Amino acid sequence: MKSKIVYLSPKAKLLFGLQSWLKSPFEKRGPIFIILFPFLFLLSWLIYLIPQILKKLRFPRKSSQNCYLLGIGNLEWGGGGKSPFVLWLCRYQEKLSSGGILSRGYPLNNKVIANHESHPFYPNSQSIDQDLNDENKEFFRSLKKTIVFQFPRKKEILKETLPSWIIVDDAWQTHGLTCDGFFLLLNPDHLLKTPDYGFPLGYYRNTFGLKSLETQINRNSLVGRIWSRIPQKDLSLLSQFKDKLLKCSQKYHFKLSLDKDFIVTYKQKYVSSLDLKDDIYASPDVSLESKELSSAAILTGIANPHAFLKGIETDFPQSSFTLYALEDHAPHVPLEFFVQEHSSIIITSKDYFRWNHLPFFKVLEKRTNIFISLLNIDVVDLEGEIITPSRLLSSLPGFSIS
Repeated sequence: MKSKIVYLSPKAKLLFGLQSWLKSPFEKRGPIFIILFPFLFLLSWLIYLIPQILKKLRFPRKSSQNCYLLGIGNLEWGGGGKSPFVLWLCRYQEKLSSGGILSRGYPLNNKVIANHESHPFYPNSQSIDQDLNDENKEFFRSLKKTIVFQFPRKKEILKETLPSWIIVDDAWQTHGLTCDGFFLLLNPDHLLKTPDYGFPLGYYRNTFGLKSLETQINRNSLVGRIWSRIPQKDLSLLSQFKDKLLKCSQKYHFKLSLDKDFIVTYKQKYVSSLDLKDDIYASPDVSLESKELSSAAILTGIANPHAFLKGIETDFPQSSFTLYALEDHAPHVPLEFFVQEHSSIIITSKDYFRWNHLPFFKVLEKRTNIFISLLNIDVVDLEGEIITPSRLLSSLPGFSIS
């Protein structure tokens, strides 16, 4: 049985179709690539050059406050596991001290400070659904004390009264703000397939050519490289994964290190929307079987729906799915979707927080079983030893974990 993909909006069809169309000739250097190369070379150079100019104009840190800014980013267009990693760090760190998450909030681009204690936005407030974007809703509702700073211009955070630490989400694309340290999420499979031309129209952003990507991976402010990712049930394949990392290190001229290179392992968890607790990650895991998903749909509006589909197919190899894809951050679902007959629907946690307050979602809950896919992660070092958030954070220069 083979899954199929249905695009629910013209924009999604255009974006993902263009992405797939460009990817193949870039990797294979086929005839289409030869025809497109002059135009794409110029476009890639311009997209690369603009961030370099902005970096030259980067403002120095102008805050006397004792706030540690930790940048977490990825070069890829989604699917690197950044949000689960941010949550993994914050859920630990907020037990020790007050902190925050700084995020742009695309596509809403409005300034919001969501504070559980002193701000009128509480988890049950309708305002939070209108003013925070999908990722920031997930951060706010999945954490107990962490303040969410949604600032379209991130450098404006320095004008605020800040907690002791802030994680700058998607920090690799942040200009005008100086972080104290960076963690960068990387995918070895993509790095090994990446040719040395045509960025960022391949997998990556803000890079151009092999040397540029090599520079990013070896950046001085880079505290750790977080390699994504291995299913926890496949940890026996760690040696093969490490072989890929070794090839990456040879290609991009960096040294693998126990102190700097860490591997994300994950387990996919499925929870029913009807059984959710206040803490979504504490909700009971549903033991799904293939027969329960004989007529299942995947409904999502994320940057990399193909990777999401692949993960679910791995969990349920006997089932076939219909993936209904919207563009990333899509706020609404077309009414035509309601004519589809499916006994079960699987969505991401990001999709859930974006849609759960909308009327169409209540309709879906009444007529189908909605299952939310969560990623529970652990981090291991190159020898397979589990790394606690405390140990990872202790590697940050000048950062106190207490």
